[in-house]
Amino acid sequence: MWTTWLVYLIAFMGTITFGGGALGLWFLLVAEMVPLRNYAMVIALMSGGLSMIGMAQCLRLLLLIVRACSVSLS
Repeated sequence: MWTTWLVYLIAFMGTITFGGGALGLWFLLVAEMVPLRNYAMVIALMSGGLSMIGMAQCLRLLLLIVRACSVSLS
């Protein structure tokens, strides 16, 4: 039960992180003169959000596999 909540929490935080990076990218595209390192920070934030979403999906898949194996063994 706790693992399921953890999966949803990681996916939610990954979505928030990716959304924050996308919002930052939009702000940078609207601005006139922006240093290149600001774009690197935004790209790192977006990729971190995507990796959190990916880890949540892997944990969800692992949870489904463990549940399927424990049902077939009992």
